[in-house]
Formats: sequence, C-alpha cells, structure tokens
Amino acid sequence: MLYHDHMLAHQSKPRAAPLERNARLFDNWSLVHFTNGVWISWLFPALVAWLIMAAWEPLETQLVSPLLMRRGIVFGYEALPNSLSDIVFDGFGIIVGTLLAHALHVTPLFLR
Repeated sequence: MLYHDHMLAHQSKPRAAPLERNARLFDNWSLVHFTNGVWISWLFPALVAWLIMAAWEPLETQLVSPLLMRRGIVFGYEALPNSLSDIVFDGFGIIVGTLLAHALHVTPLFLR
C-alpha cells in the first residue's frame, strides 16, 4: 500500500494541450487595429504612423506575449498570418483617418 501511495504522489500531472496561435485573418483585434490606425493618422504622417504600428507586431509577439504568458495572461499569441493582417488593418485605418481628416477639413494634430 505504501508503494502505491508513493507512486500516486509522484505521478506527473497531465499537461494541458498547448495553445494554438491565432492565425485568423479577421478577429476582434482587427477592429482595434483599424480604429487605432484612424486616430494615429491624426497624430503622425501616414508613413510614420504605419511604421510605428507595423513595428508593434513583432514587439507584441516576440517580447510582450512571452512576458505575459509567464504570468498566465494570453495576449498577442499570434501566427504570422494574423500579424500581417493586423498590419493591413492598421493601414486601412490610417487611410480612412487621413481621408476623413481631408473630408472634414480638419488639420491633423501633427501639422498644428
């Protein structure tokens, strides 16, 4: 009986299946990227805005996501297709924000 108890106490717990990276081309975060693209286009010239937002993707997946994962927070756990689509949605937002500023005859903040 003691041997049996010893074996039960030292059995490894079953590991949870590893999470799959988000590879979807459209998800809730796509809307966030689009919206952020709109407002950031009012803060920076279009190319600078897009470069800032595109630079965020590798930072998110390679630095922020692993740090948060260690604390049990799943964030930015994306596959390449999702990261690339996020950059595309950023660009769409920047285009819409720029066109909106022109249509409303509003001077973007970076020009003030």
